[in-house]
Amino acid sequence: MITLPADVQQGDNWSGTSVDSKSGDTVKNLDSRMTFQEHQRIVVGAKGLIESLDYPQDECDANKAKAALMRLKDAYTSNDSGVVYIAKGIHQPASNPHIQLSVEKDGETTLYHLDVSAHTIVTDHAGNEHFHWRGVCFSARIKNDKPGWDPEQYDTAFWPVGAMVTPKSYKARRNSISGPGLVKLDEAIDEENARRKAESDKALKRNSIVADISTKLGLSPKDKHQLKKLWEGGAAIFVTKTRKEVSCTYDGTHFIHNNGQKMAV
Repeated sequence: MITLPADVQQGDNWSGTSVDSKSGDTVKNLDSRMTFQEHQRIVVGAKGLIESLDYPQDECDANKAKAALMRLKDAYTSNDSGVVYIAKGIHQPASNPHIQLSVEKDGETTLYHLDVSAHTIVTDHAGNEHFHWRGVCFSARIKNDKPGWDPEQYDTAFWPVGAMVTPKSYKARRNSISGPGLVKLDEAIDEENARRKAESDKALKRNSIVADISTKLGLSPKDKHQLKKLWEGGAAIFVTKTRKEVSCTYDGTHFIHNNGQKMAV
């Protein structure tokens, strides 16, 4: 039975490599920076998907893949129904990102796919996308005893039927993030948004002050460096319309000019 992440075991080669049966190429079994603990989270989180599975016995008799999915359900929900392993981490050979699971019981191993979707996509201020994988569909493909072409020699089953998957591109698929990491990223984005708003509000206020000084007193900063000095609490040189230089300061509330004259700004 799977109740906690620790109930999901690590396969011997979950993050190694294997040979693709169709191309003959050596490929990665894990195509993500996600830890094994995050894989456990996804597998445990998918329990709700398979708990509703209930194929009739006649369908299981006619389709070995459906019977296999029922055994996977038992492994999730019943005691002494086999051990669930993560045989391969998240990988995306084409357009179907998935985790490969295996169930071992009584010396027999059955393989499954848990399709995952790039859920809760968040873009940080650097323009990088981060996303949270979640399981959306279980599937099995089991060789049967039927003659015929290769596709006909396998029974297949999917649950739930019609699940939608959001894949990720090759470069972005590694930007997966944990649940706690997603919370921290959201907090960091909120903090950056607040900082940027504060900076924007400060800039608007300063522009308004400079415009007020120009309108009411006819003074303009000698150059842009003078404004920096003004906002930092130092003396800044402003010039009148007749180009007379005046040393001015700003205390956060008043613009102080002409030997102590103050104007609230």
